[in-house]
Amino acid sequence: MRYAALVAIAMVAACRSTAIGSGGPPPPPPPPGPAPALHVQGNQLVDSAGHVVRLKGVNRSGTEYACAQGWGFFDGPSDSASVAAIASWKANVVRVPLNETCWLAINGVSPAYSGAAYARAISDFVGRLNRAGLVVILELHWSAAGTAIALGQAPMPNRDHTPKFWREVAAAYSGNNAVIFDLFNEPFPDSNSNTAEAWRCWRDGGTCSGMSFQAAGMQELVDSVRSAGATNVIMVGGTKACWDSTAAPVALQVPLVLGEPGARRPRQRVRDLVDGLDGCAPGELSRLGVGRVGQSARPDHELRWNADDLRADVQDPVFELTLGGSRDLE
Repeated sequence: MRYAALVAIAMVAACRSTAIGSGGPPPPPPPPGPAPALHVQGNQLVDSAGHVVRLKGVNRSGTEYACAQGWGFFDGPSDSASVAAIASWKANVVRVPLNETCWLAINGVSPAYSGAAYARAISDFVGRLNRAGLVVILELHWSAAGTAIALGQAPMPNRDHTPKFWREVAAAYSGNNAVIFDLFNEPFPDSNSNTAEAWRCWRDGGTCSGMSFQAAGMQELVDSVRSAGATNVIMVGGTKACWDSTAAPVALQVPLVLGEPGARRPRQRVRDLVDGLDGCAPGELSRLGVGRVGQSARPDHELRWNADDLRADVQDPVFELTLGGSRDLE
């Protein structure tokens, strides 16, 4: 059984650098330029020169939970060397999850890991990523209404704190269009259904079925971002999981990024998962310019696999992977 995806990538890179005849290792690649400022053009993301940018990268978990649990900002390295490693995999984007109560310094989160200290840690990390040529997706991962600390995933953002959170984040990164705002991770209103009520709640918020708090709808959060003067690209995840028949039609109309691709079926082939989410021929999502951000940049969060088949090394058979396998992202 092989090492996890990103370990394998690093190992292959090392082999390439040392397997060059008597001439020694090749010279290092030139340093990357700054990350591109992005905007939407039709159903594509483009840079300031009008070149299409297809996002390919990883999530960097830790910043959504370490602060709320009171022991740090990151889970694992966040220095320039770790950023350079991600860039060396030919990634061009890193998704950074955030915690609402840590950013706002509310509800009893440790002062050492919240408020200005938390915002500074995130800002410094974003700076390192951008300087390495990596676009950053800042996404709200954990939130909590009322006086609770955000210690897990909620079905929807809340009106108590989330609009203020996004006004502050948007103000902090307004003018840096190499940062994308992902308003909320995996909303699941109305018991994770695909009902009219779920979509009403998703858009408008308010009193929603099965929720004890007032939800903030996605339109309200878009308005919060724009009220801060930020013109950054905004990502809005839909309700329920997106499967075979739904990805390609969306990608024909608006830019589409698959935030955490995964599968629940055992023995799911990696290439089928990457290329066949839309039920089309292999490579169709690539042709449509669909971006993808693998589950995690941490090897210990990845799955191991044997040949074509994915196998979980945990008992819970929920399969999530960082894309690329034993090679660079392509």
